[in-house]
Amino acid sequence: MSGPQRLVVDTSVATYLLVSEPPPGQEAKWEEALELSLINTDEWRLCLATPALGEVLAGVPKSKRKQAAEILCRMFEILDLDKDAAIVVGDIALEGIRGRKKANRQAVKIDVEIIACAVRWDAGGVCFFDGDHERIINRVGLDLQAGSPTSFTPPQQPLFNGREE
Repeated sequence: MSGPQRLVVDTSVATYLLVSEPPPGQEAKWEEALELSLINTDEWRLCLATPALGEVLAGVPKSKRKQAAEILCRMFEILDLDKDAAIVVGDIALEGIRGRKKANRQAVKIDVEIIACAVRWDAGGVCFFDGDHERIINRVGLDLQAGSPTSFTPPQQPLFNGREE
């Protein structure tokens, strides 16, 4: 694929991009998620898989859900969980849920669907705050870069180096 690679953003990151203030105690994650706006657009194109889109919208009040969906569709390229992605789900699902408690399996299934969309749509990476994605990607042996937003954003350059020029 020529041009920027797709970077699939997980629900755990995308939810922070819809709020103007961080939830109490979540300031660091909120700021890290906001740094995705600094991403090098020559290198990465931000994407949201439809399972993550649904998961984010489930947390939005019904009266604001359509507006939130429109905002997210402007912020991200939306990657559908289509038939080809479903085949990838079948390929990696067992590894994703193996050893997990039954209560956690539903969340892991959505993570598997997000990863499957990344594979199906030839993404270069998956961006998240929890470790389940990386564990699944490594266990299955997928060729995807995986990490938190700081793994994909450029290092911050100081605005002033303390010297007059």
